[in-house]
Amino acid sequence: MTTEKDHMNRATNDEKLERRGRYRVSDVDRYGLTGSVLVKNVAVSVDIYDVAFAGADIASNNLDLTIDQPLTVQFVAKGMDKPAVVEAIVRWRRDWDDDGIIRYGLLFQNPSNLKRQIPTKLLGAFNRRRSFRVAPQGPPLVARITRKDDFGFSIPIISLSATGAGCLARNSSEEMVMTGDKVTVSFQLPGTQSPCVFFARVRYALKQRGGVRYGLDFDESQTKHYLRYQRKITKYVMDEQRKMLKPT
Repeated sequence: MTTEKDHMNRATNDEKLERRGRYRVSDVDRYGLTGSVLVKNVAVSVDIYDVAFAGADIASNNLDLTIDQPLTVQFVAKGMDKPAVVEAIVRWRRDWDDDGIIRYGLLFQNPSNLKRQIPTKLLGAFNRRRSFRVAPQGPPLVARITRKDDFGFSIPIISLSATGAGCLARNSSEEMVMTGDKVTVSFQLPGTQSPCVFFARVRYALKQRGGVRYGLDFDESQTKHYLRYQRKITKYVMDEQRKMLKPT
């Protein structure tokens, strides 16, 4: 006989599963990607909530990691002969639900090595545009954009990831760059001593209510210290995610 308590427990479990599924990245399942963390040379399986070349967002009820702890992560997917291995550090941790599951944000220390280890068909799982993207909170994060003719202007960043940024010119008449233009973009993250300076391509310039929105793709091949800047951004984004990440 099913009791009211059974119905309540089932509803609670369904809610937990729905919440976990809502945050999980669908690409992970599509690529057949699984992950594990090496603990004393034993691979402990983890759930992957987000992944990119700069880092990963994972969860487990079998790990007790601490902030700034170094560790080794393995990724396996269909068709791989051996795991792809990357060194990482823990950027943040948060209790995720009553089942003892803890969620961790990992920052990869040698992402270029990871790129060389995974097959081409798996690159898309790590190279998603939306990975580790946030809308900056608090004091405005301002980008200085300079065209090839040395004309420059400053506008706020409204979304940021390790591979690109979205910016908004407040006046819809201020269409100062166009889709396809190559520019230099400079901005300084909170708590850092020097700015990130990227060469970038304007992916789109869209007039919308409230101004003109620009999408910028950072150019790895043209940007000196690209990986250094990418780490800075990923750290910033993960810190912002940690502040916003609250179980619902």
